[in-house]
Amino acid sequence: MDPMHDQTAASFEALGAPQSAPSDAVEGRSSFDRFLARAAERRAEQAAHPERVTGPWVDPDPEAITALPERRRPITVLMRELAQTPAGLAKRKTTLRHILAELTDQPRKEVTWEQVQEYPWHHVSADMAEEFYFAIHQQYSNGHTRNMYIAYLRSVIRRCQRAKLMSLESTAEVLEQLPMSSVKARAMHSRRRGRRSRGRRDRAHRPDIGAASWGARSAR
Repeated sequence: MDPMHDQTAASFEALGAPQSAPSDAVEGRSSFDRFLARAAERRAEQAAHPERVTGPWVDPDPEAITALPERRRPITVLMRELAQTPAGLAKRKTTLRHILAELTDQPRKEVTWEQVQEYPWHHVSADMAEEFYFAIHQQYSNGHTRNMYIAYLRSVIRRCQRAKLMSLESTAEVLEQLPMSSVKARAMHSRRRGRRSRGRRDRAHRPDIGAASWGARSAR
C-alpha cells in the first residue's frame, strides 16, 4: 500500500471541509467585497432558477461541467485543493481514472485523464453510487483502500454541488450511498447482498453512458 494513500477515513473526510476563497477571485478586492459579489451572484441564481432553492435537482446538461471555466470544474478544484507532489499527483489521477472506469464499466487502462475531466460527474445517481460502493467492497478487503476510493468520489460530488451543478438534496442522496463509517459500511453491505445476488442493474438508462456527446469525445 502506498503510504500516500494509506490514510484514515477521518483524514479523507477532510477533503470535503470548507475551503479558502477560490483562486479566481479578482486580485485587489478585499475579502468583504468578494463576499458581497458572491452573495449577489447567489441571489441572481436563485431568482433565475427558483426551483433550485428547495428540492432535488441536477443540471440536465451532460456538458455543463465542460461549459464551466476550467478553474471552476470539480476535478480541477479538487486537484488544486489537495497537497501535491509529482508522485502524489500521478497517483491521484490514477485513482480518479479507476473510479470513472468502475462507474462506466470500462477497462481501467482505457480511461484517460481527459475523460475524467470532461465526465458529467453531477449525473452520478444514488443507484450508481450504491453499485460503486458495493463493487469497491467486493474488490478490496483493506478498509483504507475502500475509504480512499469512496472519499474521492464523495469529494468530486461535493464539488459538483459547490459549482451549482446539483442541489444539496441531490448531493445528500448520492453521498448517503457512499458512507465512510466502517459500522455503516458493514450494515449496508449486509442489506445489499441479497439484492446484488440477483444481478447488476440494467445500465442502458444511465445518463453517463447515454450521453452521446461525452461518448463521442471518449471514442476519440
